Amino acid sequence: MIAKRCLSVMVLLSLLALALIPYARGAATSGAPASPQITLEELPLLSLADLTYVGAFRVPNQDGDGNSLGYAGHALGYYPANHSLFFGGHDWYQLLCEIGVPAEINLTQTADVLQDCTDVTEGNLDTIDDGSIKLGGTLVYNGRLLVSAYSYYDADGSQSVSHFTSSLDLGSGGDLGGPYAVGNWAGIVSGYMGLVPPEWQAALGGPAFTGNCCLSIISRTSYGPALSIFDPDSVGSVVPAPAESLLHYPSSHPLADWDATSPLFNGTTQIRGVAFPPGSRSVLFFGRQGVGEFCYGGGEECGDPVSSYQGTHAYPYVHQVWAYDALELQAVKEGSKEPWDVLPYALWRLDDMDSTGSATLAGAVYDPTSGRVYLTEAYGEEPVVHVYELTVPQTPRVELRYYLPFVRD
Repeated sequence: MIAKRCLSVMVLLSLLALALIPYARGAATSGAPASPQITLEELPLLSLADLTYVGAFRVPNQDGDGNSLGYAGHALGYYPANHSLFFGGHDWYQLLCEIGVPAEINLTQTADVLQDCTDVTEGNLDTIDDGSIKLGGTLVYNGRLLVSAYSYYDADGSQSVSHFTSSLDLGSGGDLGGPYAVGNWAGIVSGYMGLVPPEWQAALGGPAFTGNCCLSIISRTSYGPALSIFDPDSVGSVVPAPAESLLHYPSSHPLADWDATSPLFNGTTQIRGVAFPPGSRSVLFFGRQGVGEFCYGGGEECGDPVSSYQGTHAYPYVHQVWAYDALELQAVKEGSKEPWDVLPYALWRLDDMDSTGSATLAGAVYDPTSGRVYLTEAYGEEPVVHVYELTVPQTPRVELRYYLPFVRD
């Protein structure tokens, strides 16, 4: 689409001159830390060209104890020491296991189950709230495991706690902490988690992030991607553990209308994980979006051939990335923007995983050392983990900054 603003010839010439300034930098690497000579403002914004599909590997249908791994793959967390994934088992049971990442990434390879599925909450999952409770995310930090959880249908907005702590040995008992409150709004912190790159921690206020989005009873969560900064070491030692929201969209300020036909957000949006690559300004949310005409009703009524249930529809569905600029999150931290004023600078469709319009996603997690993103499909008796790799350019880019072609009041 033609940009709303055209740069003058003089501005273009100035940008070209700036692009020719020499930088003594090496070749591109995946997830390399920022050079001390480069300011945060000079770090590059990533593009779709920096995201490469590596392939996919399989996950066994069950673990060694016979627990099902079908319809699984939520609450993903990366464990660097074992080059493995914490991996939520069958959706009915909300157990957690650990699977190894194969040395070769292709569909002839099947992951080993390193730890069988277990109730990591030691019978305490239902203390999160009334009703059905789901595991939201996992994070390995300073030798322990953080596990978030959320109420699937929090009609009265009563959930106030969201995070557990545990040892990395899923089979050991008596080491559970929580559930604990993180921040003061469980609906925007009870899902995916990840690490803030070292160069951004002072600017954004902490070493890690947590978030959630688009849950049933949408008013108790975010109408678009959400991200809060926190210190995992404070979970269990400070009540509630401090968490500062740098991105969320309340009902009064949605990213787009819930019943919109829009690539930005609607009632079909799901956000499953975040990559914040070191050496860049990009914060990338991975999820699934319905990009067709929005409809509430049955699948047949709404012309949805892949989902027959009564609810929200916007066929076809795509795997999608919402790309944000961390400088705008910094502006929220500094008080010059509100968390809902921040808009994505780009949307990317990931057709490598599915191009049929039936996209599903259970989980997503990023390994900052390798630059790889692991994504799991939501449905199937034989789970598949897809792998992408993010390459951060080591030469600062002079970019024509643009915004997506939409109008939001």
